[in-house]
Amino acid sequence: MGQINATGNIVAEIPQVIVEIDPSYMITPDLKIWTSFRYFSKTYANINDAYYFNGRWETFGGLNWQVNDKLALGCTVVNFLNQTGAKGSIAGAELIEKEDAGQYAGHVMAGSYIRPFTVEFSASLKF
Repeated sequence: MGQINATGNIVAEIPQVIVEIDPSYMITPDLKIWTSFRYFSKTYANINDAYYFNGRWETFGGLNWQVNDKLALGCTVVNFLNQTGAKGSIAGAELIEKEDAGQYAGHVMAGSYIRPFTVEFSASLKF
């Protein structure tokens, strides 16, 4: 069985650069609008740095309304820039070496994906 030397490699699933911008604005004392922009740089998908995902943005935004002391309503929009693609790791690719990665080009591989565009509504009641 071969040995793995990960010396000098980047940790899988952790980007080297993460930037988060979270502007928000209180329209009234009870009504808040907000957004969140997160940039993840190139991220490796296995411990040998053979596979990677290009940099990507994740975006969220929403509106929160504190109706009264007991009721809060919210609306959140996920991925409003409608980014697509994969993230995280690729199942079964943990030990593939950089030299061998090319032989898998064009093959279907399973992994995790960026959350799709969704609109979510919430309500919170306090007793």
